[in-house]
Amino acid sequence: MQQTEKYRGLNILVVGMGISGFSVALLLKKLGASVVVNENLGNKDTEEVELLEKNGIQYIGDGHHDYLLDGVDLLVKNPGIPYHHPFIVSADLRKIPIITETEVAMSVCDSRVITITGTNGKTTTTMLIHAMLKAEGVDAHIAGNIGVPFSDVVQKTTEKSIIVLELSSFQLLGMPNIKPSIALILNLDEAHIDYHKTLSDYYNAKKQIFKNMDKNDKLILNYDDTRLMTEMKNETPSAQMGYFSTDNSMVETYIENETIYYQNEQISHISDIAIPGAHNLQNVLAAVAATKSCAISNAAIKSALQHFTGVEHRLEYVQTLEGRKFYNDSKSTNISAAKVALAAFKQPIIWIAGGLDRGNDISDIIPFCKDVKMIISFGESKDKFTKLAAKMAINSVAVDTLLLATKAAYTFSEKDDIILLSPACASWDQFQNFEQRGKEFKQICINLGANKEELS
Repeated sequence: MQQTEKYRGLNILVVGMGISGFSVALLLKKLGASVVVNENLGNKDTEEVELLEKNGIQYIGDGHHDYLLDGVDLLVKNPGIPYHHPFIVSADLRKIPIITETEVAMSVCDSRVITITGTNGKTTTTMLIHAMLKAEGVDAHIAGNIGVPFSDVVQKTTEKSIIVLELSSFQLLGMPNIKPSIALILNLDEAHIDYHKTLSDYYNAKKQIFKNMDKNDKLILNYDDTRLMTEMKNETPSAQMGYFSTDNSMVETYIENETIYYQNEQISHISDIAIPGAHNLQNVLAAVAATKSCAISNAAIKSALQHFTGVEHRLEYVQTLEGRKFYNDSKSTNISAAKVALAAFKQPIIWIAGGLDRGNDISDIIPFCKDVKMIISFGESKDKFTKLAAKMAINSVAVDTLLLATKAAYTFSEKDDIILLSPACASWDQFQNFEQRGKEFKQICINLGANKEELS
């Protein structure tokens, strides 16, 4: 970690704790700042708060009060808090700089950083790149939106390390000085309009990832993604450019005759890929493009492809019960992710969907529902999915909770059906995050197996 004086003596307010807020508060204290952590409905009686206070960090968890902005030099915002939140608006009106935890960590990072963003596929690609680097013996670390605070990782790495950093649009908005060695944009689709307000603002947040890159850096884009390529027409990045494609052999990283190529060099055969799903071919190509740009050997890449079997909560096989296969795709927090999940199966699907209602139109998923025999919806958006099912003239059931949805899916299913949790919605109406939702689904499935007599 680089030593810096830029935070020493500053009064810094960390708004919203969570794991990243906790981590960055401790880091900023170590760097000489005076730090206050503020939450709206916090719990003071936790080990985390106790540790903060032992380190001389004040914790205020009874609301976002305007007086807390008095004398503040810098505000570090939890990425999930939107910029239109009244407290954040007040800070902006006072001309207080507003950044995210990842910006702080990037400012003291002395390792090479590979950043990954996009609407879908970020976590899988992040994990694939990490696996390829580790197979080569690189001191590689994952961080960011994947659930590992960058502020923790940056304190453990050196100039010889490589950090693979997954970034959301929420994080990127608060990273004015981001400058990775390699950046990837996997795709762009409609998402998070409730947060960004417009699709243009969402796309611009994603494009922040390359704004400070120069000729020594490399930007890698998905040539097959129409929206992404359209957005890039008016951009002139200073970085070296690389593209990947499953269809076009004129780009740097591509597939031809079921073989993966990088700069016309054969890297691996697609039969070496252990992770299931045709959609994952683009994630594999992105990872190959990134790691070959780091001079990783073909042998290491092939080994990683052969051993990497997927990411928890992304088309994750759970169990087979009475001939029904259960899959956990809780990471599907938008319609485009659910499209990928529905397209991955050829068997009849009982689709469990629902969650936070962002007010978006979901009808464009209809062409991907040809194998869906029934929709079981739950949560805030359940009525929206009931109407979708009616439009397609397929059966549906609407319930309040994931527990009831999973039980209903099993009850109405038949042997050889796929019971797929792919919510197509954020989890925040009933869960802290998609991980909690996915873990609960898996536990419900296990309990179904133990108590299936009660359901028959």
